[in-house]
Amino acid sequence: MLGRILTELAGSEARQRERAAAELGDLFEAGVLDQDEAELAVAALVDLALAEGAGSVAGESLNSLGKASIHYWPSYSTVSRLITLLPGASVAEIEHILDILASTHDPAAKQIILSYVEHPHVVVRQAAADALEELPGRIPGELYALERYVTPAYARQWQLEVSAALGRPVAVFEQTYGYPCGQQFVDGPASIAELTLLSSGSLRTRMPSELLVWYGQVREVSLPDTANGFFLHPPETLAAHATGEGVTRVAGIFESEVVVFGSDGGGTLYGLGFPAGAPVYRLPPGHLIDGLYTSHDPRFAVIAPHLVGFLDTLRDAVVAFAEAGEIAEL
Repeated sequence: MLGRILTELAGSEARQRERAAAELGDLFEAGVLDQDEAELAVAALVDLALAEGAGSVAGESLNSLGKASIHYWPSYSTVSRLITLLPGASVAEIEHILDILASTHDPAAKQIILSYVEHPHVVVRQAAADALEELPGRIPGELYALERYVTPAYARQWQLEVSAALGRPVAVFEQTYGYPCGQQFVDGPASIAELTLLSSGSLRTRMPSELLVWYGQVREVSLPDTANGFFLHPPETLAAHATGEGVTRVAGIFESEVVVFGSDGGGTLYGLGFPAGAPVYRLPPGHLIDGLYTSHDPRFAVIAPHLVGFLDTLRDAVVAFAEAGEIAEL
């Protein structure tokens, strides 16, 4: 599909090029490209915007480039070529370009953005202020940083670290538990069909974007013999929960809509707050009626401020169990 769109992006008809640019924006929004494909698409859109200079095709190119940062981390060396468009750009185009530069989180963009903080047009001044706020970015890895978020690179690194830990099983597992360690795996990425399932129909407005980024790299995690068992559900299980077969709302100690994405071996579920995509709730067995979960169990709690905080904790639990047999509860 990407090859066809890139071919149309270089087509002879303006309408075809504009439509292809919009299609790439849709792919960025859905998070269905891997990082290498996304970088290829970003470079092609930058080339197109530079070649067009102005007009609807260039505008659609900039609009789609703005969507790339939803699930990907655009390269500054690639998008910085848009700077040459700034002197003759409209207010809307300047706004787009500043946002795109900020999405790289590269300090090299700061001076360009700063040059627009005193622009005569209020919209440009606000765009520059917003870009300066966004530029530092949010760094995966620190549990209590409230603005943390999942990126494709984070998900791939998590997959590598947990897979490596699973390759170091506890030497005394069978002596301790009386049975051999079962199959444990981190599987991914989800297929385009599965990602489409999670981003279409009734789920289109119910799926936190971070989960789409996650599933773009990791389809399923099954750890039945790590501590008391941990599972991050495959897309079809998540979709079934989110469309009414399972928990969609919680009440009691907390009140929130949730998207259930995981569980442990004892019936506890893990739900991500919706629509904000935070925090992560632990849901021990409770009452469920028409998607509404209620519980006064003290284990019903916020266990991480965001999805990355939960994933970091799970990764640490897997490593601790693999190396020393330590059992942690999430």
